[in-house]
Amino acid sequence: MTGGRVGELLSSKPINQEITKMKANICASLLLTAVITLPAFGAPITNGDFDSCTFDGWQKDTDGWGDISVGQDFVVTNAAGNCAGTLQIDGTGTEAFFANTLFQSIDIGSAPSLSFDITIDSLLNSSASGFIADYFVVAFGDGSGAFYNADGQLGTIIEQQINGLASFSLNIMLSEALRSMANLTLEFQLLPGVGIDGFTDGGLSSLTVDNVALNTFDVTAPTTLFLISSGLLALSLRRRKNSRGDV
Repeated sequence: MTGGRVGELLSSKPINQEITKMKANICASLLLTAVITLPAFGAPITNGDFDSCTFDGWQKDTDGWGDISVGQDFVVTNAAGNCAGTLQIDGTGTEAFFANTLFQSIDIGSAPSLSFDITIDSLLNSSASGFIADYFVVAFGDGSGAFYNADGQLGTIIEQQINGLASFSLNIMLSEALRSMANLTLEFQLLPGVGIDGFTDGGLSSLTVDNVALNTFDVTAPTTLFLISSGLLALSLRRRKNSRGDV
């Protein structure tokens, strides 16, 4: 800004009056921010990253009987300080006949997506004689025994056989239909594959779960910044008009 323009601006309005107007505009912007109602996001997943190196926040179930296993059906794995929750089945150290399930109650609210990392593995694979694939399911439940997908319809989020080692990092968009469902749970389930003779192949399979999260948008700071910026912009425009002598 040149010296002449500074002199012109100062002569058009007293400096104290300019400061008063600036304070008024900033206060108006802050008050506008204060009355904005932000969307109600879902409660965060408890211990979704297993940083506690425990199953705190999660519930375990074996064959529909609750947390009864004293074997290796549920273990916390620790890879150089990075802990995760692991379900196992169909091995000599496991007890489940039908399924092991890791789950917790959740409140989706308006969270737009669910993300999680999973790793699956099996002692045997399709190259082994007599191999019968175990499998896993990720789904929402409502306490009735039914499974629901990300659209709130009967089904699963993901269901797949286990044939050796594989890893997935998933980010699933969630339907608004899930928000009205009562007693909603997020469930990770591991089940044994059974042959026509009613027996499994006895090859241990595992499902490792980590970084489970309901994803939200942090809109508070951007909204505040936008409103304050808008107030300052309006003040700047008004000062320019005053400096030109406009009404």
